[in-house]
Amino acid sequence: MAVNGIESHFRIDQRHSTYKKSTSQETKDNVLDRDFNAETPNLKWGTDITEWKYVGDKLYISTILDLYDRYPVGVVFSKRNDIQLVNDTYFMVIILNQGATPLLHSDRAFQYTRKVFSQMLEDDGLTQSMSRVGHCIDNGPVESFQGFIKDMAKVLFGKAHTYEEAAEIIYRTYEYYIYKYPQKRFHEKTAYQVRQEALAADTPEQYPIAPNRSMERFWEKIEKNKHNNKNKAKFN
Repeated sequence: MAVNGIESHFRIDQRHSTYKKSTSQETKDNVLDRDFNAETPNLKWGTDITEWKYVGDKLYISTILDLYDRYPVGVVFSKRNDIQLVNDTYFMVIILNQGATPLLHSDRAFQYTRKVFSQMLEDDGLTQSMSRVGHCIDNGPVESFQGFIKDMAKVLFGKAHTYEEAAEIIYRTYEYYIYKYPQKRFHEKTAYQVRQEALAADTPEQYPIAPNRSMERFWEKIEKNKHNNKNKAKFN
């Protein structure tokens, strides 16, 4: 699909769908450009929304993740995937990290492409960055973090049967991740320990992401095939 420029979209059941297509008001360049390393806290944040299914329904989780220490600086749950969910998450991180003016990277969901949201970021001194269409890897750290959190929740606490149970499970999972989960990249320290040390240091310790050559070769091959297909199309 990537080679041939095909984009995938969620299949909507037209018999029950209330989905309405929206047009992006404000889109931004991919300023982050897959540079997921950050030298200090509050330099680069990534954000996204995911859903956690429980028996009979689901709740939505909006997270803003600091790319320096993989610390979730803001997390909000809701029964609705709406503008309020994203606004509440943003207001939380601005209040808890006053004076921070990071780059904030997201996909192009309607909540992030609103003019009013872009204006809020600009007013607060943040730089807005967005993934390219059809390139979920542009927001890879947040995408993988969300999947990891949901897997961890299943292992630690199992299924939820109500919204309240689901919210409690996700809250306790984030708490466990932040304070109790040691990470190899951080020399077996937790995200909380790394963050506290960095905030107290004049020169924070660096934890560079180890290069993944197999992944790099995969995407290099994809780009090469896309280029070759375009050239073939010119002569057909």
